[in-house]
Amino acid sequence: MTGYVNWMVYDGGTFPYAGYTPSDSSEYTYVFQIFSTGTDDIHYFSTELDSKADSIGALAAPAVSTEKAAPGGVAPSGTSLQQWYATWEFTDHDIGPNEHSQLLVFSSSSLPSYVVGDIQDGSDVEVDPVPGPGSGAVIITIVPEPATLSLTLVGLGVMAAGWIVQRWQRTKSR
Repeated sequence: MTGYVNWMVYDGGTFPYAGYTPSDSSEYTYVFQIFSTGTDDIHYFSTELDSKADSIGALAAPAVSTEKAAPGGVAPSGTSLQQWYATWEFTDHDIGPNEHSQLLVFSSSSLPSYVVGDIQDGSDVEVDPVPGPGSGAVIITIVPEPATLSLTLVGLGVMAAGWIVQRWQRTKSR
């Protein structure tokens, strides 16, 4: 099987799409979208839960594709939220080659940590890592865009060059 899982975790009250509301507006919203790029059909996606989760569901992404979500998608035929797993089944209509799922969502008051996901297409394939609620380390980190890092380095370089020129001028004037 060939494919990938896009995921995002939204802080309480920041989920941008209509059609899903967490049971508590302060909860994190965990979102997954499954993409099949091979020749196999995907029947099932599941992710571990190390902590309590609720309000499992699915919704079609907006009509305009973004870097976070592809529009539309195959709707799951069933969902299940058990103590240790959130599961979406695609038995009525599998996610076929070059297709993707709708946005698969649940919410939790627990911070995200890395967990293992599972995709089934006749055989199980482990997806690692994906986010799930847990008591582990927070995986949401702010990473500056490359231009910010580049400009910071250029600024530091200019400051260092200025310092060197000043020292050179001081030693020359002595």
